[in-house]
Order: sequence, then C-alpha cells, then structure tokens
Amino acid sequence: MHGNRRVNLELVNQLYVTPNTVDFVQISDPLILELIEGIRRLKIEVNLYFEQDLLLLEEVDIFSKKFKKIVGVIDNYSSFIRANETNIRRFFKFTSASIYKELFESYIKPIIKILKKLKYEVRNAYMEKLEEILKDHNEINNVFVISRHQLKEKILHIADQEIKIFKECDFINESIFATHLFFIGTPSYYDRKFSEVFYSKKTTFLGYSCFENKIVKRNAFSNLVTNQEVINTNYKDVILGKGFNGINFKTEIEKPLGSRDQEKLAKELEEKSVPLGEKVPAKLAIISNKCSIFIPVDQKVNVLDRESFKVIQRDTKQLVKGALLVFRSHNGSTLIREVADQIIGEKAAYYRSNIEKWKEKLRMNIKKKGIGKVSTILVKKYGISSATENNLKNWISVYSIRPKYLGEILNVFNFNEEEKNEIILSANSIFRAHISAGHKISQSLMEEININLENSLDENGYYKFESKVFSGAAFNIEEIKQISNKSYLVSEEDVLKIFKT
Repeated sequence: MHGNRRVNLELVNQLYVTPNTVDFVQISDPLILELIEGIRRLKIEVNLYFEQDLLLLEEVDIFSKKFKKIVGVIDNYSSFIRANETNIRRFFKFTSASIYKELFESYIKPIIKILKKLKYEVRNAYMEKLEEILKDHNEINNVFVISRHQLKEKILHIADQEIKIFKECDFINESIFATHLFFIGTPSYYDRKFSEVFYSKKTTFLGYSCFENKIVKRNAFSNLVTNQEVINTNYKDVILGKGFNGINFKTEIEKPLGSRDQEKLAKELEEKSVPLGEKVPAKLAIISNKCSIFIPVDQKVNVLDRESFKVIQRDTKQLVKGALLVFRSHNGSTLIREVADQIIGEKAAYYRSNIEKWKEKLRMNIKKKGIGKVSTILVKKYGISSATENNLKNWISVYSIRPKYLGEILNVFNFNEEEKNEIILSANSIFRAHISAGHKISQSLMEEININLENSLDENGYYKFESKVFSGAAFNIEEIKQISNKSYLVSEEDVLKIFKT
C-alpha cells in the first residue's frame, strides 16, 4: 500500500479488527430510471433482431458506454447532457436512417424525449440524497465520497460541510481508514474488492432504484457445504444491510453487445486437446451473419481488392475491418500447401519430412523443460534473440517453414553438416513453392470470380462460388466486420473455418 510502514500497519489493523456496517440506499429519480430502462430495452432489441448488423451493434455500444456514466456522476444532469451533445446528435442521426425506421420510432425517440428533459435539469439526485443524509448525521470529520470517475472538484460542499471526494483507486493509495464512506453507485458498479474489504466503520452504497444494490456473500467452499451455510471470513464482524433487488449494472448495462459468444468460442478452441505442434497462432475475425473465423498469423491469405477486384495476398497483420477475405469453404488452411506440393512434385513429402526434424526436437525440449525455460536458454546461451515464447509457438506450428535463425537452431540441436544442408535446402524449396502457389491461386481465383460479385456482397455481406480449377472446390468471399488484436493458439483444422456464434 501507499505510505510508510507505520501507517500501513495501522490501516491493516483497522481493516481487520474494526467492526463494519454496510448500508444500501435507493435513489428514485424518474428521468434517470426511464433513461436506463430505455437504453436497456434498446440493447435487448438490437441484440435480438439486429445481431448481423455489426455497425449498429458498435454504435449502440458507443452510445450506451457514454450514457452508462450518468449513473455514477455527481454533476448536474444539464451539464452532463450538454457535454455529450455531439455524441448524442451523431447517434441519433445514424439511427434515423430509413433501414432503422421502426427501431428509431419505438426505441430511440423515447430516449430523445428523456434527454431533452434532462438537458434542463440543473440538479443531481446523488447530491440531493447526500445532503439529506448528512443533515441527519453529526459526522463531520473523516467522511469521504468515492466515485468511479475522475472529477475536477476535490471538495464537495454538502450540508454546510466540506467533504473530500476521491476516485476509487486514489482513495486506496491514500491508506485511509474512514469513519464513513459514501459510494456513488452500487456494489456491481465497482470492483469486487469494495464488496469484500471495507475501508471505513460505516459504508453506504448509493444507487438508483432500478439497480441491484446489495452484497451477496460468496460461499468459499460451495462444493463442500450446503447452500444455506456460508464460510467466508471476509465478512467477519461486518453487518450487511438487507439491500435491494434490481438489474445488475455489469451484465445488463456495461456488457458490450455480442461479445460473449466469440470469447467463449476462442477459449473452447484454445483448450481443445491437440498436440502442441498442430496448434497455430490465429486471429479471430467476425464476418457475415455474426459468424466467426480464425485467420492464421503465419500464412499469407487471399483478399479481394475492392477497387481493381484483383485477388492479392496479404499478411494477417495487415488485415483490417472491411477487408474482403477469400478462402476455400472446407480445409481452407491446406490449399496453399496442396498447390505448393504439386509445384514441387515427387520430392514434396521428402522436403516436408526434413523440416519436421528440427521442429520435433524443439517440441520435445518444450514438452520436457517448458516453453519459458527453452526460450531463456536459446536467447541467453545461444544468442538467438528472436526465440521469444510467442515465436517458439510459431516455429513449431505446421505453417512454419524457414525461421530467420534456422541455421543457428540446427546448430543448437547438433545436426551434422549434411543434415543441415538438406534441411535448409528443403526449407528454401518449400518456401519458394508456397510463394508460387499463392500467386497461382490468386490468379486462378481472379479468373473465376463472377461479375455479380459486387451486388451479392452488398446484399448479403458474402459471396460463394464453385471453382473449376481446384477440383470443384467451393470458395467464400467474406467481409471482415471486426478482427482481434490478440492471437489465439488453435488447432490447424479450425483455421479458415466458419463458426456459427
């Protein structure tokens, strides 16, 4: 904790010895309650009936993210609305388009009506409630207000008192044990730690009456005892008020639209039981019909240029929202390898078995010592500076052909000169064949794309066609609606494969 050792020890003693009381206060403000309910209903409607319109999902998320802050501010409503007027007008202009006519009439207009009223409300229900509470209390010293947001004012003038207000993290850094803390917002509005450790003799959570405003004790050993019993020492000597039911801020208001399914999918595929060498790093992209696809990081992919309608190759790291991805509908990740092997001819299997020799030794070392230790050894002992953990994962994948430090890696694993020459020759041959295969695929696909492509993309967001060149294989052209910055380690069989989410 922040501060000197003596102060910290005193704080720790107070935290775990002093009895605490936690109260929950409801604030009923009709306009705020209407606004929150309006935003909640809008998100539900969009999630249910506009799940494929990722642009609308994004705009609604931006709008709700801005206005979720109103449940945690102490500025008067007029100032808050006027400060965000540009964002309000932008959102309303976007949703007034004819394609959203019914949504606008039923769900957007009611929100506009509420915001117009709040624009002239020079007051704040939190401040009114604090005034009311403090007038009835004699506490003057060591009373503080906690906010989730950064505030210009550091002192609040309430009920003839001057009370300091802190942003949550700043208060913890001060190492203060207070007489009374007032939280602007319900427990679910704040980090879980404020529901388990209490930095004052008395804590009061102020929350609008539509929200759940209570603390539910966690059963630390729920698998060993019945649900009626509670084993949790966090609440020893803590008297919790009954609290109030309502909507949960984090799940109902704060959670982005359509985010859970993609995250769950990525986690499931990463946890899939597959040998390490068969996993490849890939980025997760959202495409049409709210489907998802994993795009390999270490392999160039085909994209369609919007201006020239030419099929070109791009590194995955160059892909952005709006790019048109071209891939085979089934086993898309193996197409370049198959064409490359045709170009190489009868030696293809021999070359590929050669480049597996050093990968297998690297995999065995990682399995035996752990990827972190192997990385450290290669960097510090052998001077292979690029042997980071992430790069090691890339090198042992099926897509890896010719790492920059291949010669040095072969020396580390004691390959003799003849073996080294054969492996490097094989790697160079496969590398050149992959480049040729990429050009061949791009050229062939370009000749097969139908002139009706543009209309189909505009109407459906994707385009499919049967190939005459590649053994009748089917191909998809999909617009990338969103692509992750993070890479996931997934099975090779799961890349360039469409997942319904």
